[in-house]
Amino acid sequence: MTDSKLIQQMKAKNEKAYISIFNTYKNLVFYECMRVLNSREDAEDVLQEVFIEFFNNPKLEENTNIKLYLAKLAKNRAIDLYRKKKTKLEYSEGEIESFGTIDESMYSLELNLSGQLTNRETHIVTKKVLLGYTFNEIAQELDAPIGTIQSIYYAALEKLKKYYKGV
Repeated sequence: MTDSKLIQQMKAKNEKAYISIFNTYKNLVFYECMRVLNSREDAEDVLQEVFIEFFNNPKLEENTNIKLYLAKLAKNRAIDLYRKKKTKLEYSEGEIESFGTIDESMYSLELNLSGQLTNRETHIVTKKVLLGYTFNEIAQELDAPIGTIQSIYYAALEKLKKYYKGV
C-alpha cells in the first residue's frame, strides 16, 4: 500500500493503517533513537512518543514519505531527550549495554561496522542494507547527490570485503 493511501486511512482512523505503519517502521524509529541515545529504555520511550505524535498530526499531508518523516522525527525527539538528560547526567563512552533483541541488533551491527568504515559510510550502509532505504531516500536525507551516495556505498562494501577476506 502506498504512503498516501496509508495516510488517508490513518486520518480516517483505520486501525489497520496504524498497525501497518507501526509494524513497518518501528525498527527504523528504534534505530534512529539508539544512534543518539545509546539507551534501550530511552529509545523505547522516544519510539512511543514519535508514533503518538505522528498518528495525531492533523497537518500531515498525503504526499508525505512516511519513512523519511518518521526517521527525522525520531532523530529530532531523541536529540531533544539527549539534551534534556545531558544537563542532568553525563554518559560515559563505556556505558553501551550488550544488545540482544532483533531491534537492537541493527544498532549493534552498526557499532561493529564503525570500526571498519567512516561514520558516513556506516550510516549509508546501515540505511541501505538494514533499513531498506533507497539511494534516493538516503540522498534526500543527507542532502547529497545520489551518485555520491552510491559511490560511498559501493566503496564501503569493497572495504568490508577486503577486511573480511583478511580475517
